[in-house]
Amino acid sequence: MEESDNIHNLPAERAAEAAFENEIAKDTKLFLNSLEKTKVEKPRRRTLYLVGLAASVLILMASLITINISHSDSAIAANYNINQMVSRTGENVNDSKFTDAVRSYYEKDYTRAQSLLEEAESSDERVNNYKEWLSLLIALRTSGSNSDTFTSQLEQILSNEDHVFYSQAENMNQDLKLFWRTMVIRK
Repeated sequence: MEESDNIHNLPAERAAEAAFENEIAKDTKLFLNSLEKTKVEKPRRRTLYLVGLAASVLILMASLITINISHSDSAIAANYNINQMVSRTGENVNDSKFTDAVRSYYEKDYTRAQSLLEEAESSDERVNNYKEWLSLLIALRTSGSNSDTFTSQLEQILSNEDHVFYSQAENMNQDLKLFWRTMVIRK
């Protein structure tokens, strides 16, 4: 009876083994497919991470360049130019040496502009205020905001609340002390 039972069980065993092997094959295929998906996803994640990192670095560099350009000593001096101040107050200064000094300043001949300012003599307090302001701008352009010359001239204007350029000097001083400027711009 064992042989006859064995004969009938043989196809059933084969069918069970085939089904079992089929399940193993399916599971193996699913496992291998999941491995391939993780291999594909990791490079995508890495690529996205690297692209994001590169974009962040570019944005940081662009920001630093923009801050450096827009808050440099030259940019601040250009923002507080003497002609802009004269046109805002509506006043004209009638002094040929001073006018020549302003012209030299705009021609970027700062040495000549400073010597013309020193030659210009006036008893008019307003003209003297304009001379001090132009001298401050020349010092900012030539020596920079960290120089003793510039600092002492700025402090001199800030010590006199009646100075024509007192409010501009306050604004300039605030611009010079901006957080990003002190962190980024080194002279």
